[in-house]
Amino acid sequence: MNARPPGGGQQREADLARTIGLALGGIAIGAALFQHGINSVWWLGLLALHMLVWPQIARARVARSASPAAAELGNLHIDAALCGWWLPAMGFNPLPAALLVTALSANNLAVGGARQLGSGLAALAAGAVLGCATFGMGFEPLVTLPTLLACLPLLVACPLYIGSIPQRLSHRLQLQQQVLERSEQLHRTTLDAMQAGIVLYDAQDRLVMCNRDFRELYGPISATFEPGVSFEALLWRAVNAGLIPEAEGREAAWVAERLQAHVEPHAPVLRELPGGQWRRIVERRLPDGSLLAFSTDVTELVMRERELERIVGERDEYARAVKEANDQLARLSETDALTGIANRRQFDRRLSEEIRRAQRHQTPLALVMIDVDHFKRYNDLHGHPAGDRCLREIATILRQCTQRAADLAARYGGEEFALLLPHTGLAEAYAIAKRCAEAVARAGLPHGDSPDSAIVTLSMGLSVARPDQPQHDAEALLHEADHALYMAKKGGRNRIEPSSAGAPGLIPREMA
Repeated sequence: MNARPPGGGQQREADLARTIGLALGGIAIGAALFQHGINSVWWLGLLALHMLVWPQIARARVARSASPAAAELGNLHIDAALCGWWLPAMGFNPLPAALLVTALSANNLAVGGARQLGSGLAALAAGAVLGCATFGMGFEPLVTLPTLLACLPLLVACPLYIGSIPQRLSHRLQLQQQVLERSEQLHRTTLDAMQAGIVLYDAQDRLVMCNRDFRELYGPISATFEPGVSFEALLWRAVNAGLIPEAEGREAAWVAERLQAHVEPHAPVLRELPGGQWRRIVERRLPDGSLLAFSTDVTELVMRERELERIVGERDEYARAVKEANDQLARLSETDALTGIANRRQFDRRLSEEIRRAQRHQTPLALVMIDVDHFKRYNDLHGHPAGDRCLREIATILRQCTQRAADLAARYGGEEFALLLPHTGLAEAYAIAKRCAEAVARAGLPHGDSPDSAIVTLSMGLSVARPDQPQHDAEALLHEADHALYMAKKGGRNRIEPSSAGAPGLIPREMA
């Protein structure tokens, strides 16, 4: 007699019940065998082996099995089959047969329910069939006094054992309930100890459970977090309590969007809560359709990210300021402080660049060197401030006369200026130079000490590097223009003198 599949102390209980049950049952079977006329020493020896050896075999089967519970269920089937085998030997004597069948059936029912009861009765019937084949189909309807007395121990023990089964099962259920409650309490304590908000919804999006961190997030409405409340109801409670800053002014739309995202959650959500707290929320649908959500506090990470963005922004702003300052310095370093046009440094750089570009693309490059006639005498008479104003006026005129983006008007030094004219041939360069001289003349800057003119005039030397002159470099072009300027000044000033190397046959013209 065994109440359930064994395990630990339950196995010892099962072994004890089987040993006692077989001992008491063996006494009843032995008496019934004598009454039915089966008193051979061989059969009685076989019964003794059954009573004494089988419990040891059953214990060994369970101990060696990978599944002790399944092994014990098999032992119960063997118990039933062996009991069924002895029934024909007793002539199906009513009292011992009824006691044995009742005890075995109660044990199977207690262990495995109706299914185990059915399989146990089938094993018993199979054993009875084999017993009929061994002993014949006799029937012993009467119960003698010796048989009755032999059945008394089993008759007394069987009801006591059967009556103890509910009590033992109740005790085990209580133990299991205590274990379950301790396990549940441990789980809740573990969840509450986690620094993350954890909440579980069922397949119908109704609240199943949530931990302490989740309740603390929504303190003002946490008392309403009872199992069974819908996710949508929780959303509206949070929105109405002002716990979702991003929903302000668009509450209904926000709830609709949140419900849609809740149906099939994908990427984690970053959400701001009151008090400047930020949470990262991750939702996952489980195989049974329920939804597990957990959120972690990422306020510090968000603040660090914003601080990093601020630092990066300040760095970029500083870099822009430095670049602007460097650009300004570069412009100032290549700009003449007095006149505002390019200085000698920028002129030298551009001349080197343009001469290489002209040679690479086989295009002409013109250079006009300009000198203000009798400027020393102008300074001596009118004073240096007036001389500075005169130079600024001339620089403005030169810049206005060179309107193309590639053209460059520069102050070469003192009262000398230069015009660098890319993609410009001799005739066009001469026309530009003449336009500059005429513009200065129209400005009518008075010169009270010039031996040649009552107003300020210009002398110009013109040189052109042509594609058919690969020997021209920056130094050669500058030398030719400077020599042409010298010839213009030597020829009476107020004139344009083309270089003899760059303009063969061109007759100099006075600009008076």
